[in-house]
Amino acid sequence: MQRNDARAGKVKRVAAACVLSLALVATALAQESAPLAQGQDIVQLPSLWRVIFVFLLIAGLAVTAAYGLRRFSPNFARGITQQGALRVIERAQVNAGLRVHLIEADGTRILIAEHRAGISMLQLPSTAPTSIKNESP
Repeated sequence: MQRNDARAGKVKRVAAACVLSLALVATALAQESAPLAQGQDIVQLPSLWRVIFVFLLIAGLAVTAAYGLRRFSPNFARGITQQGALRVIERAQVNAGLRVHLIEADGTRILIAEHRAGISMLQLPSTAPTSIKNESP
């Protein structure tokens, strides 16, 4: 639990730093309106460095939002998706090429192994053996 709290604190600090830097940059880039002179264009285009800076800023925000959604969205969506007849109990990545899923469908547990060559499924028995008797001859 402390790990999640530390991660949430780190995300809050990064978000606060982004907001603060955005506010500082916005005030620094604000232009004062100058009176128009004879023969001057009404519409003035921003400089190239300002366009590049804003593009990089927006791209960085988009990447940060995508990372945040991918990283933290499964934790938020997990509670919503657990209400139907199909429920994901556990997921584990055994190695780079093998993922194992334990799901429950209408009271039946199914173990699904997903690997590079395909998918394997195994229906687990409804009652697990409580103990194994060790008989010696």
